[in-house]
Amino acid sequence: MSKTLVLEAQVDHEPSVTVVTPTPVVSHPPPEDPAFRKLLRDAIILLEHAAQAGIEVPADIAQPIIAAHQRGHAAWTDPSANTLFTDISKLGALLHPVTAETLGASRQQAHAAISTYKWTAIILAAFIVPWSILSFIFAGINTSIVNDIAVANQLVVSLHGQLEASAAAPAAEPSFDATPQFVPLNALSDLQQFAATIRSVYRHAQELSWFVPMLEKDPVTRGTRLELDPDLTPRIGKMRANLNELTASYQQIRSFAKYTQDDGAAAYGAVTTCILPIFYALLGACAYLLRSFSSQLAANVFAPSYSTVARFVIAAIAGGVIGLFNNFGAGQTANLSPLAISFLAGYSADVFFALIDGAVHSVAAPKKA
Repeated sequence: MSKTLVLEAQVDHEPSVTVVTPTPVVSHPPPEDPAFRKLLRDAIILLEHAAQAGIEVPADIAQPIIAAHQRGHAAWTDPSANTLFTDISKLGALLHPVTAETLGASRQQAHAAISTYKWTAIILAAFIVPWSILSFIFAGINTSIVNDIAVANQLVVSLHGQLEASAAAPAAEPSFDATPQFVPLNALSDLQQFAATIRSVYRHAQELSWFVPMLEKDPVTRGTRLELDPDLTPRIGKMRANLNELTASYQQIRSFAKYTQDDGAAAYGAVTTCILPIFYALLGACAYLLRSFSSQLAANVFAPSYSTVARFVIAAIAGGVIGLFNNFGAGQTANLSPLAISFLAGYSADVFFALIDGAVHSVAAPKKA
């Protein structure tokens, strides 16, 4: 009985053996570089473009790139990576200036950019066209008034001189009647032209008053003479009466026309000189950008840039300073209006600033004695 207990105790106290299984070592590939992945993706995009555009790419360039794209990131871990990079560089040089970025921008961003500048041009035109029409009409009417007033001033002085000379003729010629009855026939035609010129000044002044309504009071009333007597003959008495009445009417109408001109010049002159040139320059910048975008899109080299905003700022500056040059473009074969120069400055800002540099050099150059 005791031997059995001793054996059992020995069995119970035998040391236990633990078997440890070794953990297998797993080798992880190096992490994938996004720059290399993008480089391969761009190369495939260029190959796709070359196939669609009919551009032949040598097989020794295309095949390694296609094989590397199929292998993925592993293509950059073997010794052929340097050759792959060279092949991608050769492909880029072959298709220059087209790049993967310009292809993506031409497909995704060109429409939005062109639409933005198209609507910008439409908004500018919606302001420019009405104001330009009004300004051109105002300038035309204003020029007509200036010309008519110059003619009327000359006629009124000439007519008064002729009538005074005719009235003083008997004193120098005692053989004539004491009271001269007739004046030269050209005086009657001049008087008719004077009346017609007064009516022309008044009509143009009324037209001009539509541009600045309610600012000047119309001086013509029911008793204002604007026509000659229907039965007027070249007798000095009736002609002098008609001339005096026409002269009084002309003075009132001339003042009305002058004041209306001044009122219109204050409003439309400011718009034409300060605002319209800036808008025309911006419209010229829009025209340049739309034309440039169209050609870039056709060549698949469209690339949006912050320089377009800078071009708008330059165009606005160029248009704003156009009014400072009274004889801008003097000596040229064609005389351009400030608005036309503003549009050209916005379309080709480089040429405009080249002219500015020339003007600066001419002013700064020492004058020869």
